[in-house]
Amino acid sequence: MEFEDLIVSKDNKEIFVTFDLPDRSQHFGSFNLENKEFYKSTIDFSRGLNPYYLAYSPKRNEIYTVGAYDKFYIIDVASKNYTIKDVVDLTGKIEGPSRITIRTDENIAFVSCVDSNLIFVIDLNTRQIIKKITLQRPYLMITL
Repeated sequence: MEFEDLIVSKDNKEIFVTFDLPDRSQHFGSFNLENKEFYKSTIDFSRGLNPYYLAYSPKRNEIYTVGAYDKFYIIDVASKNYTIKDVVDLTGKIEGPSRITIRTDENIAFVSCVDSNLIFVIDLNTRQIIKKITLQRPYLMITL
């Protein structure tokens, strides 16, 4: 198992992870820090060589991820039955690793790709792309 990205829950009780299995299939799960148990969800992402980086909205109980292709996945983490709540097509995105940053009010997500000069601005209330920002060269956001 190879971990791609991880993020700690708001209550510091769980670590949400994306990971690859030896067959290069990509998955989502969590590690409970209290009982030390690992949970592999039934979510199985498209295969690819790019990591599924994560962003987290505690207010919405949602995890966001983008893999190699043009899909922005919204995962419900309110219960242990992790499910994909919604998918936003990132039309025009080029294959490549993508980072996600969420605005502090948790209403807007920004998606950038290391191989593309576009930043996608997604309204998390409507689940729509509200803007595409074109840059002079590719940009991979720094997450704090």
